[in-house]
Amino acid sequence: MTKNFALALTVLAGCMPSINQAAKTSLDRRIADLTMSARQVAAPAAATPQPLAVGQWVTLRQTDREQRPSLSTYKIVGAEDSAFWLEVTTDSYFGSSAMKMLVGFGDRTDPRQFEIRRALTRDQNGVVTEMPVAMIQFMRSTFQPVLDSMAIRWDALPQQDTTVVAGTFAGCYHGRSGVAAAGHATTSEVWWHPEVPINGVVKMVGVGEPTSTELIDFGDSGAQSTF
Repeated sequence: MTKNFALALTVLAGCMPSINQAAKTSLDRRIADLTMSARQVAAPAAATPQPLAVGQWVTLRQTDREQRPSLSTYKIVGAEDSAFWLEVTTDSYFGSSAMKMLVGFGDRTDPRQFEIRRALTRDQNGVVTEMPVAMIQFMRSTFQPVLDSMAIRWDALPQQDTTVVAGTFAGCYHGRSGVAAAGHATTSEVWWHPEVPINGVVKMVGVGEPTSTELIDFGDSGAQSTF
C-alpha cells in the first residue's frame, strides 16, 4: 500500500518528479530524530473504530519498494452534511504534496461505496487544483489506495500485540489488506487498533516486497487544513 499511496499522490499531482535534495536532507533528519514512545495502549474491548471527528490526525512513516522513506499525515479537517473532509499530506524525497477530499464514508466497511464529492490536490510546487466532478469519477482508481486505507473490517480477526514508534498497542487486530493502483496490486500484513483514529493503522508490512508503514503519532484533536 505504501508505494501505491505515494504513487497516487504523484499521479494526481500530474508528473513524476525527480529527487529533491533539500527535501531528502530534511526528511532524513526528521526520521533520524524519531524516538520510541513509552505510550502503552490497552487491548480493545470490541472491534469498533472511533467515530470520525473533525480534528483527528495520524502520522505514518512509510518505506516504498526502493526503500525510500516518506511521512504521511491523515487529518479530518472539516465536515459537511454526512461527509468529512479528509486531508492527506506526504513528505518524501520528491518534496511535499497533498490531497483533500470530501468523502461520504457510510458505514466505513466497503471503500467501493465511499462517495467522493469534492477533491483537491497540491503538488510539490504548492499549486492547488480542484478536480471537476466528472474527473473525480474518471480518476476513481487513482484515489482508491487512500479510500481502501479507510475501510474498517476487523470482525473475527485474531489479535496480537505490536510495538511501533508511537508506543505499544495490546491486542491489535491482525489481518491482510490488498490494494490496487496504476496496474500494480499489493498485499500487506496489517495491525489495527481502535484507539488510533481515522484508519486504525498501527503497522503494515508488505507481503513479498520490502514495503512497510509504521504509526509515528496520533491525536483526537488539533488537526488543521494546510490548503
